[in-house]
Amino acid sequence: MAVVVSLMRSWATLTSNEIYISSLIATAMPYLRIVVALIILWSMSGITKPRMMTAYLSGINVAFYTWVYLGPMFHGAATLPMEGSSSSWSNSGNVVGHTRREVEGTQVALVLMSFFALCVGCALGSLLPRPFSGLNAGLGLTLLVTCFVPALEEWFVVAGPAIGLVCAIFAGRFNSILALLLSNIVTLGGLVYVTAIPKALLYLQTVALSYNPSGPAVQLDPHYLSLAWVVTCALTAGAIVYRDQAILRNFQGYSSIDGSVAGLTSDDETFKPNTSTTPKPVYTQPTPKNADSFNMFNPANLPPRLSEYANMVYSACEDLGNFFGFQDSSVRNQAEHLLILLSNNRRYMNSHILPPALQPPSPIHALHAKVFSNYMKWCRYQGVSPNFSKLSPTSSGGMTAPPNVASRVVDLVLFFCVWGEACNIRHMPECLWFLYHKMMEEYALGGESQRSLYAGHYLDFVVTPIVNILSANMKSKVDHVNKRNYDDFNEFFWSRDCLQYRYSVDDPSERDIEDFAGVTAPMPGEGCKPITEGMLAAPKTFLEKRSWLRGVMAMSRIVEWHIVTFYLLSVLAFSHDLVWGWVYTLKVASGVFWLFNSLAICWGLLEVWSSYPGIHLSGTAIFGSVFVLVARFLILVYQTLYLTWTFGPGKGSYLGIEADATFWWWQYVWLSLLCMTPYILESLTNLFPVVTTMLFTSRNDYIQTFLNILFPIR
Repeated sequence: MAVVVSLMRSWATLTSNEIYISSLIATAMPYLRIVVALIILWSMSGITKPRMMTAYLSGINVAFYTWVYLGPMFHGAATLPMEGSSSSWSNSGNVVGHTRREVEGTQVALVLMSFFALCVGCALGSLLPRPFSGLNAGLGLTLLVTCFVPALEEWFVVAGPAIGLVCAIFAGRFNSILALLLSNIVTLGGLVYVTAIPKALLYLQTVALSYNPSGPAVQLDPHYLSLAWVVTCALTAGAIVYRDQAILRNFQGYSSIDGSVAGLTSDDETFKPNTSTTPKPVYTQPTPKNADSFNMFNPANLPPRLSEYANMVYSACEDLGNFFGFQDSSVRNQAEHLLILLSNNRRYMNSHILPPALQPPSPIHALHAKVFSNYMKWCRYQGVSPNFSKLSPTSSGGMTAPPNVASRVVDLVLFFCVWGEACNIRHMPECLWFLYHKMMEEYALGGESQRSLYAGHYLDFVVTPIVNILSANMKSKVDHVNKRNYDDFNEFFWSRDCLQYRYSVDDPSERDIEDFAGVTAPMPGEGCKPITEGMLAAPKTFLEKRSWLRGVMAMSRIVEWHIVTFYLLSVLAFSHDLVWGWVYTLKVASGVFWLFNSLAICWGLLEVWSSYPGIHLSGTAIFGSVFVLVARFLILVYQTLYLTWTFGPGKGSYLGIEADATFWWWQYVWLSLLCMTPYILESLTNLFPVVTTMLFTSRNDYIQTFLNILFPIR
């Protein structure tokens, strides 16, 4: 008896402690919500990177509307009747009255979909910051106005996206900073509002759905809740201005989202060296050598194998050296270099090496084809015609060879003279092709003008400025995340943007002796900028973020294999121990399609996180990534709905369709096969590696667009 009394006293003591703790939590919860809301307000109002801020706000908006509009669908599948009402979600017209376990399952599914929506929204806001800043502002302002005008609630489903689309177009074409600030104020204010006030989220759901999802049992005060949102928006605006007062001073003059005005910083933190793009000449004319001095072969007494092409080579060297201002000693070195290479290529004229049908017309043709093979690929990639010399019989510069042979000699001499003085630029082969392309273009236009620049002009105005930029970046002490190396700069010359710059920092209009008064000179900003400015502004093309997620990405296929096989083996184990029928086992095992799609979304999100905006992406790659993420997320939503309804009651009405669980399972299967299409295509290409190589190396626009959709960032 004493033991029973002692246990009853212990139970009573435990119950009183629980009651005390519950009352304490209930008393402290409002203050805790306010503290958390203030922390969110202070931390997010200090974000000055436009792309990052837009990503966060886009994720919040997408997660909110996913929660709002998917809630009735999920809760319609399994909802417990509320006290005092015949059923909840009565306006949805769905099935009610299921077990508590089914209700908990649908709640988990809804939370999971909202989390995926949050991540996908962040990725979309990062990929397309301009339109999504306007979309966030438009949706937020429309919802705020609807709170004060209840008559507009039924039209919010149409008016919200329409106004958001208009604001997105406005932000993309005109003033993105205005859209970004409005988005910050309204969306961040709404987040603070929902965090601080208990019934705020339910009230916003009611406004967006035009009915109370919790039924008449929960009463809401619309006037108080609407004014509370306005107050939090005012507090958010004050916090943003207080954290960064430069926004007000520069608001009217700031119309872009690139962080070019104080108040917002650019997302690009790449090191920009303080290097002059137009340095002063530093070349010093060396002491003239003895006229009889030479390297390996005396030009006046060349071996027979070298003297055959000496006249053409020396004539081209003299002409090009004067036209571009190459150093005399470098020109002599490259002349000898070219003669030796031509002598070596005479072996292709031997029938023991190549049959007569495959022999080139001359060693010059053979060397020209070999040297400029990569240049032809570069021009094909850029979509431009290659620039080669086209000498006529009257403009061969004293050469006795046919024009097609003399033209190839000029091409070879120019390239080797460019290469000979390139210094560390030789680590960037596409940069060398850019220099050759632009210089030959200039020579073709003015080669007959007999221009003569001092020896060392090319070194002063072409090589030195580029090398200064390379040296400043390579010697920088910043982390590799913000430092560009040779590969990063060389990638800039793979883009067509480089073609809009001139190769030299020397302004050609300043050397125009025919227009010494500047009468026909271009206006400021009309001429081509020097290539050094393009290199300074070029983005870093590869950015590897340090994180353990890098390991997950590298092992993504192995991780995916383990998750999928673990799920299938678990289904088999439960089916054996719980004695499931084969039909039910098959339905449970079909959840592997949901896993495949959700994992594909995770890999896509990780690719966006790891690669963007550090890697410069083309427009098709960006929109391909957006398309893949949106399409897979929508498929995942309906997969989750169909799978939830599959394990619901035997028969019910969803989406206005009255059908049994088997019908919804087949809808899930057909939809799952659609999202498995990329896996099937990738498996087929792996069976035939030659086809994979042909697809990924093809320059066909349709094939590349298709690959950008399936594999946008890879």
